[in-house]
Amino acid sequence: MSSEVDIDAFSTVSRAIDDFPSENDVPEPIETYLKRVTEHPVLSSTRIETSTAGNVNGNSSPPNRQTVGSCKAEILRLEDEIAQLEDVLFQEEFKVLEIPTTTLEEIGEFYGINESDSATAGEEETILKKVQLQEAFTGIRFDDVISRVLEQTPERTVRVQTIDGACSDLEFKVKFEVIETEVTEKSTIPALAEQEHRAQITKLEISVDHVWVRNDINAFISQMTQSCSLQPFLRGFQQYSGKFSERKKAYNHFAKTYPGCVTLYPNNDLSILQFFHPVQRGIVYTVTWLIQITPHSNVEENFSLDVFATEQMQRRDRRNILDKAPEKFQKMIKLRGIERAVDTLIQAVSSY
Repeated sequence: MSSEVDIDAFSTVSRAIDDFPSENDVPEPIETYLKRVTEHPVLSSTRIETSTAGNVNGNSSPPNRQTVGSCKAEILRLEDEIAQLEDVLFQEEFKVLEIPTTTLEEIGEFYGINESDSATAGEEETILKKVQLQEAFTGIRFDDVISRVLEQTPERTVRVQTIDGACSDLEFKVKFEVIETEVTEKSTIPALAEQEHRAQITKLEISVDHVWVRNDINAFISQMTQSCSLQPFLRGFQQYSGKFSERKKAYNHFAKTYPGCVTLYPNNDLSILQFFHPVQRGIVYTVTWLIQITPHSNVEENFSLDVFATEQMQRRDRRNILDKAPEKFQKMIKLRGIERAVDTLIQAVSSY
């Protein structure tokens, strides 16, 4: 009985993997594709010349290569424009993260931690709106803000700021020393002279409570600490926490949907999900979903599949399905996304 089930396991998983088309598969004839793109309401503004000797009457003459090449070039150009627009939008969205020192002081006063009771009801409402706007735009919540003056002269002020906050339920704490100076912009007309308030962070400490989160972004935190880069840290941490929540939600969904097949976080590693047949456990599939932050505060995700099988199961795998599974898994991710790829494999493994 065990032998029959094991053989069924290989065939079922193999069919699930092979059902996904390869990168070389063509979903439709090129003539149909060009006709569909030409008639598309958005892409129709791009002229695509086709061979008059074929496509209109359904003949088999293919379009000339020059036409196909120009079409691909236009698609690449549009993709590049979209990428540039996304970069601009990204920068605009995160301008709100440039938190002035005065804003931090106001937040601290609102929470009653700067020993100031001078704010009126109207001022408190204004500060509250700033705090709510900050959280709405960035998802970053400030739970505690403390400002302490170390040195103060007419020309400069040295402060130590401490912020306890959270983003998508991931808590963080930053402590930094900032030097504030008043710089007067000279003008030939005295009335037009302007005084500019400048602030420079000279020391920065960052701590994240969750041990596995620290493991994921430890290199990023070290870099931000050394360069005293508070705003890039907040920007990167905001993106990371969003992906962290997405992964946690997906993993919990699989554990709830397939309770007898899925194990979460072996060795308390939050990036790992394992699944297997509920009865026959000769093969264990391990999905690793890594989330890291680049030095430029962008988030990168890496997915992998490892297959662990007993020697008996390896001997029965005459078609080398287990060896091919990781490569096939990467193709499935490109076609369907990580969540649907994992769900397909779990269904295949648990249903035989």
